[in-house]
This record gives sequence, structure tokens and C-alpha cells, in this order.
Amino acid sequence: MKKKYFHSIISRTFILPALLLLAGMLICSVLQAEVLPPAPEQEIPGPLGDVPIPPVPGLHKFIRNHDKAVTLGKALFWDMQAGSDGQACASCHFHAGADNRIKNQLNPASLHRQRQPKSETFDPTASGGSGGPNYTLLAADFPFHRKQDSNDRDSSVLFDSDDRVSSQGVFRRNLVSTDPDPASRNFQDLPFETCETVDDIFHVNGINTRRVAARNTPTMINAVFNFRNFWDGRANNVFNGVDPFGRRNRNAFVLRRNAAGELQKRKVTGDLSNSSLASQAVGPPLSFFEMSCNGRAFPQLGRKLLALRPLQHQQVAEDDSVLGQAIHLSGKGLGISYRTLIEQAFKPRWWDSDTLVDQDGNPVADTLVDQDGNPVAGCAVATNELLTQMEFNFSLFWGLAIQLYESTLISDQAPFDRFAAGKNRALTRQQKRGFAMFLTKGKCINCHKGSDFTGAGSHLQAENQEGGLVERMLMGDQERGAALYDNGFYNIGVRPTHEDIGLGAKDPFNKPLSFTKQYIALLKGKNARDPFQVDPCKFQVHFDPSSAGDLDNDGQDDPFPAATAFRQVTCDHGITTIEPDIPANAADSAQQQETISRLRTAVRGAFKVPGLRNVELTGPYFHSGGYATLEQVVAFYNRGGDFARQNQRDLDPDIVPLGLSQKEQRDLVAFLHSLTDPRVHWEKAPFDHPQLFVPHGHPGDAYSVADNNGDWLADDTALEIPAIGAGGRPRHLGPLKTFEQVLR
Repeated sequence: MKKKYFHSIISRTFILPALLLLAGMLICSVLQAEVLPPAPEQEIPGPLGDVPIPPVPGLHKFIRNHDKAVTLGKALFWDMQAGSDGQACASCHFHAGADNRIKNQLNPASLHRQRQPKSETFDPTASGGSGGPNYTLLAADFPFHRKQDSNDRDSSVLFDSDDRVSSQGVFRRNLVSTDPDPASRNFQDLPFETCETVDDIFHVNGINTRRVAARNTPTMINAVFNFRNFWDGRANNVFNGVDPFGRRNRNAFVLRRNAAGELQKRKVTGDLSNSSLASQAVGPPLSFFEMSCNGRAFPQLGRKLLALRPLQHQQVAEDDSVLGQAIHLSGKGLGISYRTLIEQAFKPRWWDSDTLVDQDGNPVADTLVDQDGNPVAGCAVATNELLTQMEFNFSLFWGLAIQLYESTLISDQAPFDRFAAGKNRALTRQQKRGFAMFLTKGKCINCHKGSDFTGAGSHLQAENQEGGLVERMLMGDQERGAALYDNGFYNIGVRPTHEDIGLGAKDPFNKPLSFTKQYIALLKGKNARDPFQVDPCKFQVHFDPSSAGDLDNDGQDDPFPAATAFRQVTCDHGITTIEPDIPANAADSAQQQETISRLRTAVRGAFKVPGLRNVELTGPYFHSGGYATLEQVVAFYNRGGDFARQNQRDLDPDIVPLGLSQKEQRDLVAFLHSLTDPRVHWEKAPFDHPQLFVPHGHPGDAYSVADNNGDWLADDTALEIPAIGAGGRPRHLGPLKTFEQVLR
């Protein structure tokens, strides 16, 4: 809930230093002739180490050996062989879980609601550069929206671009086969899959460049606490074993062998809640922006990887905290196959059948037989049309293994954690002043709450139990009344709403991504696919049955005398549990239906609140990637956003001018630096990793690129990310740099 903060695990040892901090802040405030109100005790975040990882109730039905599953997940995450042309999951998450590349990282706002030409037009940059494909970003290009007075949102606009800074992925191509390209095109000796090149807006003089995703890459560190993942929340809390959409995909199933040896189609959504990391993990491998030629399916990816040695083109450090015990004698990759890792990690009923199935999972026939006609165990050989159980279920293995690996990536040893545990000297005086600003005048805590510093994370576990995933609050245009919204997702005026509606969009099954829209459908007697709970009595702003301001009338008088659909809401009945496909009591009149339809919502242009841990290292910032430094981000909030007036219809009410002085802004930035875990800064275990080569643009610039083999695909420039072991980065490499330090 927006103003009701959750943290039931606050360390008692934190209260004393917190009170000392606030007392010190009051002294400083008196000296400045400005007294700040102390934050309520329950708002103060505690150490992240005190927050449990959200449990996955049915995980034991799938996992045979947790450690082996983590090994499998780390190998899959970092393996460049997984992509159609050298892309791994880690290719966009190699730097503190994020991406700090600066060449060929622009997207022309391809999710723009106006579509062509806006969604296909690259803008020039603030420095005077051309922008577009293969452009190298400069410090002078940021921020992408520039005011004459950075502290006044109404001052003149000096520059604006709707382009996004994100991550380059694959070339635009249509899949022919996952077999190596006979033309021998490769990335760092890793062969491309066989695909047909398609014309693309990502090109320089007709030569295709690598595509760039439409939203900035968030870190996966601490993402295990997120109730949903992706900026728009489409990575469902419930994993269906196949794709990101949970129970929304009615046709998602995997294959399980029963005691009689028969393969059965099995839906797994009842077992795998709190698994949005798995839901997220199965998205990029098939994305024709991120990792794949268009048209690839997970069983095809499974067949490809099952025939390859994990990480065989990449060095692995001898002291890698997870992979070190399985390194190949060559020092490159692992000396164990993906097939064996799956067999060690997952229970046999999910992979050990010898029966082949078709693309729809239907058993076809027994497999190889001996001279007497008996099936030969373990000798299933699939054709292009037929699949083994292990191949068919590969998305299940991929999602759960990567989820278990990413669940180890928790950065809970920042200076702030020591401070929160009672070590008052863990923060500098400036950082303590910044923390007080974070809790009070800066209003940061209103959205970045809890020990993970996001309202979309651990905070929502309790909210889900209390019926608080849908909330209700006054909006930026407060005179127009309150609106329903998804807890942890807000429109903060970074860009105009119509450029990217975020949570306001629909899934591939034409269902709203937001819980709010589903809640309204349920009030009208329709179905919802997501299981969640709503308690209207917990709303910050309760329904007022006599208020037309509760309705979305576009300023017109309410044609009905009252919001009659809510006359019968009584708070004595407590929480209302919403199960999928079970409609709530249908409204019993056309008037009620119309009233419910016009309930005001605030989901368009809303995005998941990102966590702030290690934020020093995860630039560029916001879903647009249009801000390079924390100073620019704080200035954005201080002036009350960039498009607050245009977005008032959906705007978070806390996006208002804050009136922070330059000193207060510097203090706030200093506090944000205290959220960096030194293990992340130095890539010490569990944040160590294998060697990785990532594409960093193409030889040439935004005006010309090299294509030495004449295949109409620009040659790649590779950036090496060296293998780092458990002890962290060697001193000569230094710690990870900020995005600002990488820019020129």
C-alpha cells in the first residue's frame, strides 16, 4: 500500500542508531532553519539479510539436488551458445547485473503508441551527434530531456529525445535451423545459427546492425524478492514451465512420467508460485530482439545445448564459487554435459522417458529397439519432428535452474546493512543526512520501501496476504479523485505516457497485465487468470459511494447518482480472495456495470519500482535509460518529474517539486552509494562469473560499418568480460566502474 509501509523484520539493534540519526538530522535542520519531521519507526528499512527469500511451495517436486541446479543455472545464464548469434542471458546483465555498454545501445522508442514514424525514427543527440544504430554515447548526450533550470520542471526545454538506451541483442533474422550457419558466420569462434536476414530499422547504409531492446536493462541482483519481474510486470509470479505468463497461458504444460512409465501432460502453475524469476528467464531466449532468430522454440534450444559442452568457448576461473569443481581440463567450460547436469539437478520423472513426442507433446512411439524388438533405455534419438521428454521440458529446466542461481545473488553486505544492524559508524555523516532526506523530505521511501528498497519486492509478500496488491490513492491531479492501481508500479513522468504504456498493456492473450484491470473485470462478474487477493477495506482511500470523483468521467458530471456497485462493500467481511476463472459476484444491473467500467485506474505508463541496491553501478537509469548519473536522477525527482503535467491522469502524487537544496541532493546521492555491496563492486562470490564476450557495436560509426564477408550483417566488435573467481577482481582491474565513468 502506498502509504502503509511493511517491514516486520526490522532489527531491534537498528532502532537506536536510527533515532540517533534522526536526532542528528534535527540538529542539522535547526542550523538550517528547517526542521524535518522524523519518519515513523515502521518506515525504516532493516538489513536485507533479515529478509527471507520468498518460498516456492512445490519446488521439491522438481528439484533433486539444489546445488546441482544452481550449477546448471549459472552455466545456462552465462553460456554464449544459448543465443542464435552469441548472446547469453549475461550479455545484458554482466555489470552489477546490468549493462554499461555505450556503443550501439539506442532504440527509437519502438513501443511508441503512435507507431510509425515515431517508433522507427532515431533522434539526434544532445551533443549534436547523429544518434541511431552504432552511435557511441557521450556524457554530453545525457539527460535525454534537458531543462534550462534542472530544478524547475516548468522551465524551458533545451533538448528532448524519446529514444531509449538499452541493450544490443541479435541481428534481425528468421530461423532456418539451430544448426551452425554453413556460411561459417561466427562471434568469437562461436557459430551463428542458420537464419535468413530480414531488413530492419537497425542498420547503417543498408547493412544490418544488432537490434536494441525497447527498455533499459534492470539488474537481476536481488530480483528474487520481486513479486513480478520485467519493467511492466509481465514475468508472472507463477511459473507455468513454458513462458513468462503464468496461468494466463491456458495451454502451457510440461511432460511428467508416471509410475507406469507413461508420459502425462502436466500443468505446474499450482506448484510454482513466487517464481517470477523463472517466468522472466524463459522470455529472452526466444526474443528476436535479445537472444534468438525469430521463430525458435525452446525444444530446439534444448536439442542444441544438449549436444554441446557447457561454456566450451569461455574460460572459467579455477576458484569459481559454483563452477570451479566442474571445469574442463582445457580451462574452458565444464567437463560435464548439460544432459548430465539436468539428470543430477531434476527428479527423473521430468526427463527419463524413452518415449518420443511430437511438437504438441503427444507420444508417438517407443524409440530405438534391439534385435528382439525391445526398447533400448536411454537411446531415444529425436528427429526434427519428434522430441525427447528432456528436450520438450527444456524450458522448465531453464527457468527453474536460472531462478535458483539468481536466488543466490543477494547483495546484503552493503555499508547500509551494517548500519541497519547497529554499526552506527558504517555510514558517513553525509550519508546519514542523506538517509534522513530519503525517509522524509525526499519522499523516496514512499516507493522504495523495505530492505530491498522497492515497493515491488519483499513488501508485496505481506501485501498479498493482506489483499493489498491492488491499492487506491489520490493521483497527481488530486481534484479529480482517487484511482485504483497496482501496488509497486507507478507512472512518475519520466516520459509521456503514450510512448510506452508499460503495465497498462495487454499480454499475448489479450488480457491486461495489471491486477487492477483484472480486479475491475472481476467486479463485473468476469474472470481473471492471475490469483491474487483484494481487500477494499485496506485501500488508502476507501470507495465513497456518493462521490463521482471515484469514477473516470473525463471531467463530466456523473450520469448516475452514486457508485452503486460499491454500496454493499462492508469492512466487516474482511478479505476477498480472487481465484483464477472464478468470477466474483456479478453486478446485477446495467447501471452497476457501467459504474464499474468507469472506475478510475492508474496503470497506463506505470512501471515496476526498481530496487536501489548497487544503484551506483547500474546506470543508465529509469526504464528509458535516459539518465546517466545519480545526480541527474535526484534532480529529476527534485523538480517533480519531466512530464508530470502531461501525465497527470496517471501520475504518482508524490511526483511534486521537493525543494531540495544542492547540499541536500548531494547528501541523498551519498546515501545511495551506501547501498553498494563491496562484493558486487569487486565481483566477489557469489557475483563471480565465467569469461564472456559481448558485442559492443560494430567497426565504424553511425555513418558506416564494416561487412567484410558481404552478408549484409555488420561485423562485430567484441568486448571481453574476463573470468572472475570467488576472490573477486584482481587489483589491476580495479572495481567495477559506474556508467558515468565509462562515458567520455
